[in-house]
Amino acid sequence: MTTPRDLLIVALGEASPPEQGDLSLALAGAELIDLLRAQAAALDGERIVPGYRPSAADRLLDEAAGALVQQEPYESVEDWLWRRGRGLYTAYLSALEAGGELTRERRGHWRPFRAGELVLAESPARRAAADRWAADEPVLAALAANLGIGGEPAEDPRAGGLKDDGPPADESVETVLAAVHDALSELGYQRQRRAIDKAAFDNIWRGGGVDARAGRLSPACARTAPADCASAGCPPRRCRRRCRSGCSRAGRLRTPRCGSARPRCPAPAPGP
Repeated sequence: MTTPRDLLIVALGEASPPEQGDLSLALAGAELIDLLRAQAAALDGERIVPGYRPSAADRLLDEAAGALVQQEPYESVEDWLWRRGRGLYTAYLSALEAGGELTRERRGHWRPFRAGELVLAESPARRAAADRWAADEPVLAALAANLGIGGEPAEDPRAGGLKDDGPPADESVETVLAAVHDALSELGYQRQRRAIDKAAFDNIWRGGGVDARAGRLSPACARTAPADCASAGCPPRRCRRRCRSGCSRAGRLRTPRCGSARPRCPAPAPGP
């Protein structure tokens, strides 16, 4: 078994597994560490220099070796994590399922055609990963700690999550672990920023175009809102459709968030 497969098995055994994006970055880092140990790659500073490519028994690890940039300037560890990590969680999940390490729970007879949830099967791969995890293997423990599994990562990001009381690690491994730590932090920051932007956008439109920070109609809505709605302070997006459609059957213009009926609509101009 490889470090990426062991890491994924350990993560899937958690009650609340990490996010798929976090796992993809960590799996890419685990692949690179295995390639460094197999001398299929080396680090020149933070650049990945391809080395001797042995025939790997693991298909995904062999694909990772073939995905290394072969020409200068070589790829940085950070760029490798983001490029190789794209969709890597799904690839390893499919590989585990194809190898029998993951099975789908059988649903009841009343829903025979719906696929069940993927769960870890009792297999030699799972037992090997559990033994490695129980032995507190430094690299696996460091990768898992960066994902929030089994403990907190080291305070020094340059340690990449390696425990201070553990055996000394190879400098290239520490570089990869530190890059994984930074990439996960960056992904968490991007996720937080998207959540804040989405909440702000929803807050603006939930108020119907009223800018909650300034307490007034947002400029874009004020330009497009009908004059009577904007002057009455009504939420333009919610009342725009009714303003365009004219009077209601009762002859009064009503809007859902204004709290009262608007004045009567003007009578139509007499025909010729």
